Amino acid sequence: MASVPSITSTAEIIITDSNVATVSLEETLYRVTEAGGSVQVCVRVGSPSSGCPIASAFVVSLYTNDDDADSVTDYSAVLATLSFQPCFTLQCVTIAITDDSIPEPDESFSLILERSPGLDSRITLASSTGSVLILNDDDFLCTASGVPEVTVIVCTGNQPGSSLQCSFNGGQLHSCNAPMVLTRIVSPPGNQSVRIVSSTGEESTVSYSITTADPVTAFLPPLEIILNGGSPLVTESSVEAVFVTTRPVTGVRCFLRYDNKNDYKDCSSGRVSFTDLSPGEYVLKIYAYNQQSDSATAKIVVTI
Repeated sequence: MASVPSITSTAEIIITDSNVATVSLEETLYRVTEAGGSVQVCVRVGSPSSGCPIASAFVVSLYTNDDDADSVTDYSAVLATLSFQPCFTLQCVTIAITDDSIPEPDESFSLILERSPGLDSRITLASSTGSVLILNDDDFLCTASGVPEVTVIVCTGNQPGSSLQCSFNGGQLHSCNAPMVLTRIVSPPGNQSVRIVSSTGEESTVSYSITTADPVTAFLPPLEIILNGGSPLVTESSVEAVFVTTRPVTGVRCFLRYDNKNDYKDCSSGRVSFTDLSPGEYVLKIYAYNQQSDSATAKIVVTI
């Protein structure tokens, strides 16, 4: 009987490290308008090799932190635990943005991505910090008011720190300020117009009329809200504010913000109170406006 020759074969098994990966914010700067209502922030998993970047489940944390944006009045704070299952590469969180009608500068808040306790050391964090820029989308608008002898031009929606240039009747642009008071001394009599351009790129054109009558004395102090005693009266369950404005106004609205909700009251009388409040932190906003063209805002944080 013939013997059967033995056949020996060898094979090489290569075990790849499938727990080496990078976790990062998908973007380091997100932009959203107030009217957008929310912004979606995403965290992405990457790997030097193709295919499944992580063969086991893991967890990271994502949270927000105030910069000049306020988590009580401008956006809803987030403290999220993001769970990645094996081979998952993306997780997203939606952050609510608060819309209001108050002209104010663009504001931002920070995003921080952190390791969870016990996270495999071969999983590294890159681009672990970022920010969200909230773009104020209240329109830049200038309007004229007053009497023909004295016309007052006021502008709203202009960002603090920005400058203005004016062009009268299609003439050359030059530096100017608003509010501005126009009489026949500084503007020719008749029907006129002024184009006002902000350094942010926004602009508004206003038509007005000047008579040949002698101008009257005009002084336009800034519109401000002044609280009696400098702050609201706070008790165990209520907030009350008494205030005056430096000039007559068309109306005043008061908002008390808490838990992403607004209580709103008309407070044109110069007094407002909110009662039956639970313990916590609240933000009182007093918004005074004059003929929808000139406004002032007071924002006060109170703790019950």
